[in-house]
Amino acid sequence: MNFKLFSQRTKERLIDSKRKIKIVASPISEDIVSNTLLDIRIFFSNEGLSYEYYELEQFLQSFPNSNQDFIYKIIHGAINRTGVFQNFCDSKEILYTGHYLQTDLLAQDKLFAKKIMEGKSIPTPQFQIFPGDMEVILDFAYAKPNQAFVIKPNNGNSSEGVQYVDGAKALKLVLLDLNPKIKYLIENYIPGRIYTVGVIPLDNQLFLTAPMEYIISNNANIMDSDWKKTPIRRVNRQMPTNIVENMQRFATDLHNAIDAIGITRSDFILSPNGEVYALEINSNVGLSRSNDVPYALQEMGYDYSNIVYANIFTAFNR
Repeated sequence: MNFKLFSQRTKERLIDSKRKIKIVASPISEDIVSNTLLDIRIFFSNEGLSYEYYELEQFLQSFPNSNQDFIYKIIHGAINRTGVFQNFCDSKEILYTGHYLQTDLLAQDKLFAKKIMEGKSIPTPQFQIFPGDMEVILDFAYAKPNQAFVIKPNNGNSSEGVQYVDGAKALKLVLLDLNPKIKYLIENYIPGRIYTVGVIPLDNQLFLTAPMEYIISNNANIMDSDWKKTPIRRVNRQMPTNIVENMQRFATDLHNAIDAIGITRSDFILSPNGEVYALEINSNVGLSRSNDVPYALQEMGYDYSNIVYANIFTAFNR
């Protein structure tokens, strides 16, 4: 698929639909929202496409909203998982970008993603769930000498609450401080290099980005929320073909397993001996110029407008 031709056809389809374009965003206190909102407003202006802008609450309370509206959705975090926006638009047959609510909920649930990986024989680090049977968890923790662990909230966002724990004794102490009302994933830590692969629907086929590496400093073990404030990334053009194919195949399998109609991004660990392990899949990906999938595409020589039109296409794809 020619990305430039696809973008032009999608633009023509949007114009021919004669729908009123509305950008709807969750509160702009989050960088991912404010940065994307700025880039998308500039994009529509440069493309000569008129639009109206609404904050989410303003949009839900404004009338009339009709099935002649076209919504470019910039909604992230817990507010996206409430389903208020999606249910509102679905009830009025309003087209909007992004996934169905069920897809976002499935992708957000890290335990569900792990079960998909196991069902499709996609390698993934061994794990346990907390709260759970403490005897089972501790048997898991002490199974391998010197094993380190990563703890992450099962429904967390943007690496918030992710912890690296060095050894079973330290894990036992950390478990005492975890909130028993929150579900956590306890995962074996695998040293290696972290990569991400984007999956982008274009008509009846999927476009896959080249694996992009997250560069982590030598004294860090994980990508926490502080690292994500100033990420260092690069597209690895020297990666062996078989490893690229494995990552892209696993990313495609995960994308299809959650019935994704829009853009997804899957993260992987590449161990020192060349084994690929899947970590998670993300469906509500950031789409500012500096976010991961747009950044990878631009590193591959594509224009930012291509990813925006790919996202616009998702509305016509539902």
